[in-house]
Amino acid sequence: MRRPSPSASTSAQPSAPSVRSTADDDLCARRTFDALIAAVNASDEARLASLFGGSFQWLGVTGAASYEVRGAVEALAAIGRSGERWALRRLDVNGRGWHGGVDFGVEIRRSGPDIPKPFVESAGKGVLDCPAGRLMLFGLGNGRVPRGFDPRS
Repeated sequence: MRRPSPSASTSAQPSAPSVRSTADDDLCARRTFDALIAAVNASDEARLASLFGGSFQWLGVTGAASYEVRGAVEALAAIGRSGERWALRRLDVNGRGWHGGVDFGVEIRRSGPDIPKPFVESAGKGVLDCPAGRLMLFGLGNGRVPRGFDPRS
């Protein structure tokens, strides 16, 4: 057991509840992102639509945010149709937040005809509805070319 140092304050300090990620949440997040990336890469609107539900709030990926499922599906399908391809580089599952969903951080490698060569690494974050396996909200940055790569080559 950790004991406070003698100089530590003895007054009560407010704290946020700590909710750890469960193995089920980790598995749900991995499956959801695998399905999302496969659907984006295939421009599969039916599969994309299945990843959104009543808990959906917004999607911010390239351009203006989408607050409706139809707009989110169209935005993601357009990415795939453009020839852009996504690969999951990292997924950090951060436990359940105050909203009841599973918080996550993600890094996606993006490549394609309109992406600087050879690829960009884009960071994002959001909330998943687990165990339903649906996106509640998701924002993905434009990304950067990794160090050591010349975007002109």
